[in-house]
Amino acid sequence: MEQLDQADRKVFSRAKYRIAAFDVDGTLNCPGEQIRPVVQESLVALRESGIVTVVATGRDELQMPPDLMKCFSYAVTANGGCVSEPATGRLITGHPFTKELLLETMNTLKRMTGECILFRRGSMPGAPFALKQLFEKYPPGTKSFLPPKSGPLPGRPMPVPGIRALAWYSPFPVYKVKCYFRDFSRLEEAYERMQADRRLTVILMDGEDLEITLAGISKASAIDELCREIGMTRENVAAFGDSGNDLEMLRAAGFAVVMGNGEECVKPYADYIAPSVYEDGAAKAISELYGV
Repeated sequence: MEQLDQADRKVFSRAKYRIAAFDVDGTLNCPGEQIRPVVQESLVALRESGIVTVVATGRDELQMPPDLMKCFSYAVTANGGCVSEPATGRLITGHPFTKELLLETMNTLKRMTGECILFRRGSMPGAPFALKQLFEKYPPGTKSFLPPKSGPLPGRPMPVPGIRALAWYSPFPVYKVKCYFRDFSRLEEAYERMQADRRLTVILMDGEDLEITLAGISKASAIDELCREIGMTRENVAAFGDSGNDLEMLRAAGFAVVMGNGEECVKPYADYIAPSVYEDGAAKAISELYGV
């Protein structure tokens, strides 16, 4: 396997890196496909060998297949908005928007033609246009999505024309906002506007949409919270990722594994370059690094 030629790259130690944190899209699975059996089997074997396995994703729990969640000891979802324990459903930490900040953010995006989906830990109400964009990129059946249905159904993405009213009146906390734009030319303007708000963390996803959490909330901050929960530190973490929303986690981890298909912005921080996701690179990296 290829490794970056860095003079200060770290030597991997199974005894040290007792936590393995994995991004999902582009790391564990190919775009538009289910996770391949060899990758899932490697995750199960890694967990059964005594390593603490963590999924660290921008997805909501609703978007995670139940059989895949069983591979992990802990889950970081909504780009760090939630840290939970899949086996029990226990929420360890959560960082929801206040209703005032949520509505202000949605109104600002709406003025720039933005349509939102709200990540609420197990349900995803969204504007019909935004859900349509999401399903076009991630077709139902390939990402464990259930197709939109008419009316609010628990545990399903819900098309809600009056999404801003729902945001205000619903009692359920919102941990992440995903926004698509009817006028795509407004995307960069919206990104800059949201970035200027010090109350928010904003990620431009694949140059196509925005993902917004509270300021200071990221996969890296969630990993720190988890480490405190289980009595370890980020120096005990090996992080696996491929894209910009993994950057903070890869930089913070004790050991950074970047996929061969990874974006150029994350490769400089790699201690190890795994094969591409199209070559089941996560499974091969688990085998070589952890001896599983």
